[in-house]
Amino acid sequence: ATIRTITFDRPERRNALTPAGLDQLEAAVTDATEPVILLRGAGEAFCAGADLDVVAALSDRDAAEAFARHGQRVANAIAAAESVVVAGIDGAARGGGLELALACDLRVATPDATFGEPGVELGLFGAWGGTARLRDVCGLGEAMDLACSGRVIDAEAALRMGLVSRVVE
Repeated sequence: ATIRTITFDRPERRNALTPAGLDQLEAAVTDATEPVILLRGAGEAFCAGADLDVVAALSDRDAAEAFARHGQRVANAIAAAESVVVAGIDGAARGGGLELALACDLRVATPDATFGEPGVELGLFGAWGGTARLRDVCGLGEAMDLACSGRVIDAEAALRMGLVSRVVE
C-alpha cells in the first residue's frame, strides 16, 4: 500500500493519549515505509490530547517534564518523518491532539472538525511543541488567541486562519 493509516483508537476516551499510546504512535510513524501516512481518530474525536487521568497522576515536576518531553519527542518524530504525514481531522482535535496535528505536513478537516487548546483552563500550556508550531502555521496573533483563550473553533474558521488546508466531507 502507498498509504499507512494510523488510527487513534480509544474512542471511549476521545482517543486521549497515554505514554504507551505515544510510544505506539512514534513506532508506527518511524517504522513507516509508505510515502504517505494518514493520522485519524476512531469514533467521534480525532484526538483529545494527553489523557487527563495520566496528567492528574503525574507525581511531581520531574514526572510532568518527562511526560512533556515524551509528547515532544513523538511530535518531532511526526515532523521529521520522511513520509508526507496528513492529519485527517473529523471531530475534536484538542490540546495535544491539536499539537500532534500541527506536527503533520498537512491537515485536512471534515465539517464536523473542531480545534482548541483548552489547557489554559486547566493550568496547562501546550507542552508538546504545538504552541510554536501553531505560530508558524497561523501567525502569532491567531496562535496567541487560540493558546490563551481556550476557545474552540470550527473547521471553516480553521480554514480561514490556515490551520487546515481544506475541508472535505
